[in-house]
Amino acid sequence: MIKLFQQTTLTMPELLAFLKKGKDLYPRCLLISEISAACQSGNDTPEGEGEKYLLSLLSRRSKQERTIAYCTLSCLEGKNEEILADFRNQSRNRKLMRAINRMLKD
Repeated sequence: MIKLFQQTTLTMPELLAFLKKGKDLYPRCLLISEISAACQSGNDTPEGEGEKYLLSLLSRRSKQERTIAYCTLSCLEGKNEEILADFRNQSRNRKLMRAINRMLKD
């Protein structure tokens, strides 16, 4: 897995607040990427709010958001294995999982 680095100095609470407000100050994809980078480097909140947000993205309609969430969550030290297995086995995610697997092999 590629190591992600935050591009902003926003904290996890700030990132989540921007996403909840829906303001256009930062692109949504950047905020999600920043949450992924923070979770991957161990900078989530003590309550795991960033990880919870990524878990919520697994049920979203956006393939891009589901892809980012799956890839990030799959590298977080064996957490959420049951949820990720369920995600992989859902019929709506079969094509997406083939694309993710191809992407991760490269």
